[in-house]
Amino acid sequence: MMKPAIQVPRLFWISPGEGLSEDLYQALAACVREGLDGFQLRERHSFPRDLLPAVARCREIFPPDRGWLMVNDRLDLALASEADGVHLRRTSLPPVAARRAVGSQLRLGASVHNLEELREALEGEVDYVFASPVFPVRKAAGPPRPPLGLLGLKTLIEESQVPVIALGGILPSNAAEVLATGVHGLAFMRGPLASGDPGSFVHSLRELLG
Repeated sequence: MMKPAIQVPRLFWISPGEGLSEDLYQALAACVREGLDGFQLRERHSFPRDLLPAVARCREIFPPDRGWLMVNDRLDLALASEADGVHLRRTSLPPVAARRAVGSQLRLGASVHNLEELREALEGEVDYVFASPVFPVRKAAGPPRPPLGLLGLKTLIEESQVPVIALGGILPSNAAEVLATGVHGLAFMRGPLASGDPGSFVHSLRELLG
């Protein structure tokens, strides 16, 4: 069944991958109350058997009329659950293959870091892309990617035919300059929980979006 055509979210929270917990669900509820319209469940160390009820719990907190609920990487989990779609990383199925597998049944997003990756995502008819990292970020494993900077982000925006969402070091203190590039929206991972007040974090960004 084709998903209804609603706007691509402008505020996306990606779960930080620290495990499924009541704290995560409570933080999600606080963010939704303040206008979060996109959430990606990204818990790579959890088994699909545990993630299936987790998606159901997130769907209760974040109903379809409030925005998009995406899962990271797992097409099978997205198809078996109430998720709206799947977000592809660089090690996932290529976007063309993923789109062929799901047709119009699921929404697809993809992470891109340069023009080559953007073009590959567009060939797969993704619904949006995360462009990252905009600012320097620390990685738990491996060397960090060189940041795009605002100029690199703007280049990707100008070349894209789908909404571009900025990711990587996005905070209320620098969001205005990111939005000035013409980007569709903002994404963040650790910000809500690290701030100590997830709802206020999202509220600050929602105010900037207008």
